[in-house]
Amino acid sequence: MKFPMPYRFALRTLLWALPLGLPVAAFELSLWRAGETTPIGEICAVLAARPDALFGRQFFDQGLYRFKWASILQRNPAMIALGNSRVMQFRREMFGARSADFFNAGGMIQHVRDFEQFVEILPADTRIACVILGVEYSWFNDCAAIVAERTRVLAKSIRSDEGLDGFAHGHVFQQVLRNGLTSDLSRPSWAVLAGAWRGGDAAAVNAWGFMARNRHAGFRPDGSFEYGLSAPGDWTFQDREHPTVIERIKTGTRGFEPMVALSEDRVERFLACVRALKARGITVLCFAPPYPSAAIAALEASPDQRGGWRQYREELPARIRGAGAVYVDASTPGALGMDDRCMRDGLHAMETFHARILVALAGQPGADPAGLDPAFLRRLIDDPRSNPWFPNYGGVQ
Repeated sequence: MKFPMPYRFALRTLLWALPLGLPVAAFELSLWRAGETTPIGEICAVLAARPDALFGRQFFDQGLYRFKWASILQRNPAMIALGNSRVMQFRREMFGARSADFFNAGGMIQHVRDFEQFVEILPADTRIACVILGVEYSWFNDCAAIVAERTRVLAKSIRSDEGLDGFAHGHVFQQVLRNGLTSDLSRPSWAVLAGAWRGGDAAAVNAWGFMARNRHAGFRPDGSFEYGLSAPGDWTFQDREHPTVIERIKTGTRGFEPMVALSEDRVERFLACVRALKARGITVLCFAPPYPSAAIAALEASPDQRGGWRQYREELPARIRGAGAVYVDASTPGALGMDDRCMRDGLHAMETFHARILVALAGQPGADPAGLDPAFLRRLIDDPRSNPWFPNYGGVQ
């Protein structure tokens, strides 16, 4: 039987496309099965329903802004943590009886403009009554802030989802073709994609995305970040950042661009945001996130940083309190009775230090309406099974 010309043409086109179509189909099906391309809206719903689920993309952008904002709108929490990645270790387990009221929105605020946009778009009917805000030194550095603002802003980023972007898929597919069968889990390859077909799909393993599946790392349902780490055998501090914070300070890069003083314009814009939240009846609890002791010494010795650093630690706190916020200087672990061992790297303190931040905030005048439970937190910290990284959540009643 001879097919009409249009059908023959279609069949030949199909046969011609098969050598490319089959790899593309295998690629897309693997991403889908692993949850790497599950839309952020669906991810939010899944995590809200599954307390042990984990979301961590490896090949695409995490959709962090969109994930955190969509979760805020969906859950309408009463308390949130806000800032960049250095606030992501606040967990719902630290809030005792009010754990269901908390969500960690860390990562959404990378500069003052993000903070302004967050305040602008926060719904009028929000339940948020308390914001725990990590106030970054780099936010008031004009050069560093301009670089960050050019990279990404909140208002645009909450609408984007790279997992659904065709150009992003094409870029990752090129990497897979280039890396072939390499078994390095950090690089897109056919060997890594094959892992999507071992142990069930995303729903079966309760992990959405290759980072969550392969490294047990990503966002928990409360928005906090799981590094996939256990307590180290050697508690000697190591800066795992690349480049290290000391190198960034010395070279004047990555948030430590040279400056004579804090930007007065950015300070005033930041304070205006604090006042706007206060005017809506929201308690604002601010703190300075920590750096390790060697980084503090480098900042104090640097001719390009010491002026701004002195203002950040000695002058800015009074102005923040004057705007109606609570403020705690946690810029060094020693300020809260710990040492460098509490830090995973030169930027990120782990969970035990964050529990201490909450204790310190709860003890400040004006923090009473925040609903923190310092007695509960103190039992958590003092438990003999807690360590410099992780409190023993199971031991607290």
